[in-house]
Amino acid sequence: MARKRRGLGALLLALGLGSAAQAWTLLVPSNHSLPLAEVQGSEVKRGILVELGQALARELSQPVRFVVRPSRRVGEALRKGEADLLCYALPEWIDGEFQWTQAVIPNAAVIAARRDSPAIRQLSDLANRSVGTVLGYRHLEMDQPLGAQFQRSDALDMQGNLAKLAARRTDFAITDRLTLQHLNHRHTEWALEERLVMRPFEAACALSPRSQLNIQTLRLALRKLQSQGQLDRLLQPRSAAPS
Repeated sequence: MARKRRGLGALLLALGLGSAAQAWTLLVPSNHSLPLAEVQGSEVKRGILVELGQALARELSQPVRFVVRPSRRVGEALRKGEADLLCYALPEWIDGEFQWTQAVIPNAAVIAARRDSPAIRQLSDLANRSVGTVLGYRHLEMDQPLGAQFQRSDALDMQGNLAKLAARRTDFAITDRLTLQHLNHRHTEWALEERLVMRPFEAACALSPRSQLNIQTLRLALRKLQSQGQLDRLLQPRSAAPS
């Protein structure tokens, strides 16, 4: 009887049954801020990416773990297989050859300003102005109109970037629409506004070449979440927790 039980156990394991499903990992850059992700040390507490990862995990019937890496190491970490998936990315943001899902999170890169900031009509108007940015972020669209006149002032994350603008430590800030809306709701005293749209974009997910996840399976799972309206609900404005 014991031998039969061992044989049945081996069969179940071979079929992937009788054991917990293997967890997959979602990579989160450490400089993300809400609404995308609240990162504390090596932990991701909440945010759009947490909810997206959990929704994908349910569709895949595999639990998800979140892995935090510095922004400058994100491409390397994904290439080396330190995580399976990176969501909220574009090919020009990271170095490496990856398989990509369809667009998941629509957003726009924008120039934020205080209400009393100087008027600007185009990116070239930012020449020699102090422009808030986030450490490790690339802004290729600024190189052609500004070149050496692009005076960036780095913050550790997007919340710090916009806080510097509100405190008059920079003249303008490069941010994204989702984050600006969220932080304006959370910090009404900042009274920041979207002054110029650099470009709209639709972020996708990049799959590590060393991952056991299948890109077609991921695309189907995301398509199902989109058709059910779950992705739209993730992007709805949410009440901000106290600082």
